[in-house]
Amino acid sequence: VGQRRGSALVQSDAHTCVRRFDRAVMPLLRFVSSRDGCWVLFGGLLHALALSPWVAQAWAPLTALMQTAGLVCLLWVLSRQTEVKLGAFAAWLYGTAWLIGGTGWTYVSLHRFGGLPAWLAGFSVLALSAFLSIYLAMVGGFWVKWRRNRVGVDACAWAGLWLLAELARAWIFTGFPWAASGYGLVDVSWRWLAPWLGVYGLGACWAGCVAAAVLAMPSKPVGRGFAVWIASVVVLLASLVVQPGAAAVQFTKPVGQALSVTLLQGNVPQDEKFVPELQVPMLMWHTQQLMLAKTDLVVAPETAIPLLPSQLPEGYWDALVSGFPPPGRHALVGVPLGSFEDGYTNSIAGLSAAASKTSFGFYRYDKHHLVPFGEF
Repeated sequence: VGQRRGSALVQSDAHTCVRRFDRAVMPLLRFVSSRDGCWVLFGGLLHALALSPWVAQAWAPLTALMQTAGLVCLLWVLSRQTEVKLGAFAAWLYGTAWLIGGTGWTYVSLHRFGGLPAWLAGFSVLALSAFLSIYLAMVGGFWVKWRRNRVGVDACAWAGLWLLAELARAWIFTGFPWAASGYGLVDVSWRWLAPWLGVYGLGACWAGCVAAAVLAMPSKPVGRGFAVWIASVVVLLASLVVQPGAAAVQFTKPVGQALSVTLLQGNVPQDEKFVPELQVPMLMWHTQQLMLAKTDLVVAPETAIPLLPSQLPEGYWDALVSGFPPPGRHALVGVPLGSFEDGYTNSIAGLSAAASKTSFGFYRYDKHHLVPFGEF
């Protein structure tokens, strides 16, 4: 009897787990295969494609139009959604597709240059995009939960939540600000707002306007209300097509004498940058160009020197640091710094006569926004 009761309890627990799994997961799987799920994925991929350089090269306003169309797909699905869980899942799907396209370059750094197997590099990009889309999932869930079916209130709520999600993605865990929605608006008339609102405020205003356009759409294409809605949509589309001229307000003005600058670019392929046999010619070229430049400032790119100072040939780093004693000469050079005990940083070394008198012998800036993997 005891064994039969134990077996019955095990079966009951198993059935309970299966039912809970069905209630939790099956609606999500059905959503992915539904028409709404296809629209959400299509919208996310459209938003990702909008940030491709080939799109902007074809026609600059196409970037803003495509990412707007992508967001319309998401909002159209969310506006008819009543379940918080499915609202969050829809936004998460959209964000994952958007960020896979926007950060796909990390696959190249991991697989081609880092030697990681293709499947593992692809999984890493997918995992990163899925994790970062949790912020957008919270936007979808909270918006569905708090929606009041009032166009102005719901559009403002969407804009506010969108702003919080992009700020969170840009700052938490040092931040990952790639593919922000405001980037897609810099080639159209919306750029006039950028000096006042910044890239994240710009993206939030755009998201709020798109939400208002979707939510205000009349149920029937008749009457004065429909005409007003059409006019509003035309104005929104025009703002996404018109390319800006000169700004009405100038935010900068020249002060004092012009600063002469030399920009160095060694054009070293990434797959050759860390090959020991090729590093000596590379170091010699950068040293020569730094010393020959006669301008006020010389700027070399990120990790122009691909080795730690302690790994460089004896005397190289000291000679480079001491090579800028004349007053008025300055250089910014990308170089990795740190140690195993203190940690490593992707840094810029500032070289000048004043900097040589500091404890390090140079000014130092450590990069803050780091890629979780593929930083080189």
